[in-house]
Amino acid sequence: MIEREQLNLEQLASLTDVQVLAPLLGVFDAAAARSRCPAYEFAEQLRLPAYKWLSPHLAQHHTDDLVAQGGSKLGTKPRSMEARLQLPPMRKLALPRPDLSVREAFELITPFVRRFGSAWHLVRLFGGNLKQAGRLELRNGNWQFTYADPNGSSGDTVVVSLVFNGNLAFHAQSAVGAMASGRHATQSVGPDWLDSTDIAEIVLGEPRPEGIDEDYSLSMSLRPLEGAPLMWEVTRLSMGHPPGARPVRHVLAVDAATGAVVFETHEVREGRSIRTRLRRRWEGAEWEDMPASGDLPSDPETTR
Repeated sequence: MIEREQLNLEQLASLTDVQVLAPLLGVFDAAAARSRCPAYEFAEQLRLPAYKWLSPHLAQHHTDDLVAQGGSKLGTKPRSMEARLQLPPMRKLALPRPDLSVREAFELITPFVRRFGSAWHLVRLFGGNLKQAGRLELRNGNWQFTYADPNGSSGDTVVVSLVFNGNLAFHAQSAVGAMASGRHATQSVGPDWLDSTDIAEIVLGEPRPEGIDEDYSLSMSLRPLEGAPLMWEVTRLSMGHPPGARPVRHVLAVDAATGAVVFETHEVREGRSIRTRLRRRWEGAEWEDMPASGDLPSDPETTR
């Protein structure tokens, strides 16, 4: 970009003939720019040592040609995770039904995952935009399965996504990206977990707390934690009706093997604060209120 009111070509007189530079700094003309490349001419007049744009793709795939023209090769770019793992391309599956449960989706993707090798195992499940019955919504529902290789030193993971319309996609994720997204894990989910439909039926039997409407949205997550039983984390979310009402979030932790509901979080946003209630129950006992912070509150409902 040229600030013409402040342009003083005489400042460049010690470097080149300013009479040659002047035409290059005229009013922009697209046709002239394509035919003459005035930016290159300007750089040549100033004897700049390097100024031409080089495509990274061209340099990667035609290295020998560039070296023959006087270029220097400093190294080789490592293969991408997608190339190294030879991930399958995205494809569209013919689904037995669009509103899959997580077990049904898991059975469909398993043959594709076997190509990674027997060491790769499932470390996380996530379902977004689900029906209250624990099945995919027919607009944007999706199941995501995260796999990791415990024998690998890189910590890389592969996320397999299956959407309600049959689209199946594979995404490689570096260890850094996995940690940033909360997906970094190595402990296997294992085979013993109840299907999303079973868990959803259990959740439907739990009372809806204040603010959770009948048409709440549902999401589910399953990720093992060291030293703890495997738990489904089920989130019921109401954005508020009428529009503008306070959003409410209700999270239940459900034992993935037995279906016992053992933990509850109820969050109500009020302006910039969140009113939170935490409760737990063990082995069929009554609910026990818990503090929402390190201090023991006099009332189980606290504001943070």
